[in-house]
Amino acid sequence: TITLGSVTLLLSMAMLVGLGGYAVHIVRDAETILPDHQAAPVALPDLRAQLSELIEKRKRLIGHPHSPERELALKQVSRQMRELGRQRSGLD
Repeated sequence: TITLGSVTLLLSMAMLVGLGGYAVHIVRDAETILPDHQAAPVALPDLRAQLSELIEKRKRLIGHPHSPERELALKQVSRQMRELGRQRSGLD
């Protein structure tokens, strides 16, 4: 027979499993890490155009005098170029 104690134990265990799943980063962010849909791939020519623009922007920035703003802009261009590389590797 089902007793109040066994129901309480089962509910407590279920609560611990739920909280434990939320406490583990990989379980909590599972939807972000493994989405249940395919991301639309970016067309390769579009990636090349974006890369060309970033290269030109980087060349212009390198010609500017050293400043915190220039360094920040160069870092941003580098991040964007890395992201394009990740997108490109996802198309292969």
